[in-house]
Amino acid sequence: TGKGFKPPDTDGPGESIHNYGGTFSRVGKVDCLLLPPPKLIATTNEGEWLFKRWISKITDPDSWPTEIPMKWTIVQTIAGFRKALEKTKASPLVSLDIETGDYLKIREFGWAVYDEAEKTVYSYVIYPQCLEDIEWVREICDTDVPKVMQNGIYDSSWLLAYNSPIRRWELDTLGMMHSWQPELPRD
Repeated sequence: TGKGFKPPDTDGPGESIHNYGGTFSRVGKVDCLLLPPPKLIATTNEGEWLFKRWISKITDPDSWPTEIPMKWTIVQTIAGFRKALEKTKASPLVSLDIETGDYLKIREFGWAVYDEAEKTVYSYVIYPQCLEDIEWVREICDTDVPKVMQNGIYDSSWLLAYNSPIRRWELDTLGMMHSWQPELPRD
């Protein structure tokens, strides 16, 4: 293995075909493709399909989309929020996600937008600590830009508890993924 490369621990009770499977990275001048233990490829319904798809990263790299530059920001100031809001309103689509934690609260609100002129994705995160942070979350949720989420029914339920309904939630990748790749298992 190359310098700085550490394969994941795949032994033990958490073993799954989905743990890091298909992760492709370049370490120095060496291309690395992480694959699950062969027994998982042979003993799961989706194993053969996933293995062929992952191997195509090496055998047919042009069939995979190119990387889009991304800039990631933790929003902590009103000035930072205003810049993020401006980018959000100008984006053709907004991707929303939350992370929940102990004590029945949202511990992280994240969203990503695409700047067509710069051909760059801007990803923002708010760690709600005070009412002002929640007001920022509400303002992002209320923008008139179409929203996409992953299992958005969970996130939208939590956001409703914070009086932050999502305007124009139009797409959900959970349903889309199962329609596009029905051979994969459901969550």
